[in-house]
Amino acid sequence: GGFCEVDEHPRHTARRETWEETGLDVKIGECLGMWGDTYGDAQPAEYTLNIYFLAEAGYTQQPRRTDEAVEFGWFAREAIPEELAFPHVRQAVAAWVDSAWAS
Repeated sequence: GGFCEVDEHPRHTARRETWEETGLDVKIGECLGMWGDTYGDAQPAEYTLNIYFLAEAGYTQQPRRTDEAVEFGWFAREAIPEELAFPHVRQAVAAWVDSAWAS
């Protein structure tokens, strides 16, 4: 996840942020969906619109540790951890599991 730069398309943001945070160069696919959330501890809350894309990494690529990715891993659909980075991520994962894309 990350914030769009000025005049940056969300698909480009998704690819750039994935690279910056994991070292994976991904091919961005279809939009899975959008979910609203809040960011940070500011009061009143700062609202965000989170856009999720399907993406494909090369099979030989391995993620790398960064300051933003404390932990990562590859998981089978039935073994995705319950606790993820942000609450809305669980909603996106559930939408993916329920979709035709996950088969």
